Amino acid sequence: MNAASLRKTFERIPTVVVDTALVVVVAIAISISIAVAPEPNARRPDLLAYGIGVAIAALLFLRRSHPVGVLLGSTALLTLYYNLDYPGFFPALPLLAALYTAAEAGKFGLAWGVTAVYVIGPLLFRTLADPEPILRVLNDTLRDGAQFGAVISLGWAIRSRRAYAAEVAERLRRAEAERERVAEELKVASLVQQQFLPEELPDIPGWRIAAFYRSAREVGGDFYDLTTLPDGKVGITIG
Repeated sequence: MNAASLRKTFERIPTVVVDTALVVVVAIAISISIAVAPEPNARRPDLLAYGIGVAIAALLFLRRSHPVGVLLGSTALLTLYYNLDYPGFFPALPLLAALYTAAEAGKFGLAWGVTAVYVIGPLLFRTLADPEPILRVLNDTLRDGAQFGAVISLGWAIRSRRAYAAEVAERLRRAEAERERVAEELKVASLVQQQFLPEELPDIPGWRIAAFYRSAREVGGDFYDLTTLPDGKVGITIG
């Protein structure tokens, strides 16, 4: 199956199925991350901790209609989770889908702002407030920053591609409308041209007269006419 066929197959899947699968996957991933987070001095995960993780995932049901609200809500819930002193896990996991949707909706300032909070904030905290080995801190910072940047860039690329496709479709629509307009005008011009040609040919004793006219295109510049003159003669005009 090539990429085009795969894309068409994916597009036929109802959005509710896609969103449900995304919510389930994110909820499971967050729950696993909470369960295995290596922080022995942190608060023991309980139903509230897992409930916050599931709530972050459930917000993704609204990502298509409220991308800004979903990103802000996910950020607020994640901040609440950290403030309750539960075991920390990588912030990219619960925020990637919301960041992608916000970027795809054109909310790049908000997406990069959230990225700065969850990249620069932990960097300052882990180097100044609660110092850790600098190499480990830099490694985690670069990892999270790269993930955030990649997903925002992907959202921007998808938005740009859709905008380009919409522009091409609009150009094609205008070209088709212009083609139809020109065809209609040529049709009218052809009818007008036919009005200049004689409907009947004069009856000349001893002569059989016939005429055939067809332009090379819809409208031509040639014409003919036969006129009976006062002295009984017939004038033939060809132009």
